[in-house]
Amino acid sequence: MTLIEVAIYALVLGGPAPALCRLGDNAVVTCSNGLAATIMSDSEARFSNGVIVRRPDGRPPAFSNGVTSGLFGGWLRFSNGVAVRRTALSRYEFEDGLSCRAELPELVDCSRGRR
Repeated sequence: MTLIEVAIYALVLGGPAPALCRLGDNAVVTCSNGLAATIMSDSEARFSNGVIVRRPDGRPPAFSNGVTSGLFGGWLRFSNGVAVRRTALSRYEFEDGLSCRAELPELVDCSRGRR
C-alpha cells in the first residue's frame, strides 16, 4: 500500500480535515490527525485505532470496522459518507474540497483551497 493511499484512509477514518502524513522507519505512517499506520503489505495497512484496511487485487478498500466502499460516478464513496477521487497520479480530492498530494516521497499534504 502506498503512502498516499494510507493518508487517504487515515482521513476516511478520522474525517476529511487538513493533515500532513509522513512515512517513517519500518513502514510506519504518522498523520497529524492523530492516526498512525503500519504498512503491512501492498494491500494492507494496520491503523493505530485498531482498524485494518485491505485493498485486495485492486478492488475497493475494505475496513475491519465495517466501513465499505464502492465506485459511483467517478467517486470512491465510503459508507461513512466520505467520498474521494483521484485527480492526478499523486493527487486526490475529497468531495468537500480537501485536496491531498504527495509533496515528497515521504510526505503527503492534505489541505483546502488548491486544486
